[in-house]
Amino acid sequence: MDLKSLSLGEKIAAGSGAVFFVALFLSWLEALTAWELFDIVDVLLALLALVAVALPLAKAAGAALPIRPSNKAILTRIGVIVLTVTVAFFLEGADRGVGIFLAVLAAVGMLYGAVTTPGDDAPPRRRDRPRRPRVESDLEEPPPRTESWRGGARDTEDRGSEEVGAGARRPADGATDPGAGSPQPAPRSEERPPRPSSFEAIEFDPEPERTETRRRRPPEDPPAADR
Repeated sequence: MDLKSLSLGEKIAAGSGAVFFVALFLSWLEALTAWELFDIVDVLLALLALVAVALPLAKAAGAALPIRPSNKAILTRIGVIVLTVTVAFFLEGADRGVGIFLAVLAAVGMLYGAVTTPGDDAPPRRRDRPRRPRVESDLEEPPPRTESWRGGARDTEDRGSEEVGAGARRPADGATDPGAGSPQPAPRSEERPPRPSSFEAIEFDPEPERTETRRRRPPEDPPAADR
């Protein structure tokens, strides 16, 4: 438990809460303690005093409580409630005992400690940690699973540069006679036959003329002469 992490206001609020809880067992009015004088109010005051003690101790122990308001807001509300109830009974009572005087002082201490407690708006303390010096290897070292990718990219670039260099070293047309098995270069655009620009420019061969042949009928027999 690190009590040095608590602020002065939290320490005052926690100590005042403990004193107020003890004052409940002392005489308040007419030689009666708070437990004998009240039915429900004494239980409420005891719980509020214990909460005022538990919150700073939980913070010192490093335990995160599932509460949304800050410790300052909770302690302030507790101090206001406890001080209001205690002062009200102090003014109405006739035969006041030591316990009620001590309870009023403890309630004032709880409220004062809550008000002086720094809230969440205060800047957190910076921890001085040694900075790690930069090393050149940190900048040059590639991220994991990228070494194979870099190697593949370099191989591709080397192959591309070799192909470009091989194409630049090819001899001009007619300078050397390539072998029979070597691939022939593609014809240039000047050697290719021109393409017709449109469908109308295409010439079709004329259709051959059809010759009709007529069959000759056989000669008819001459009519027989009358005898």
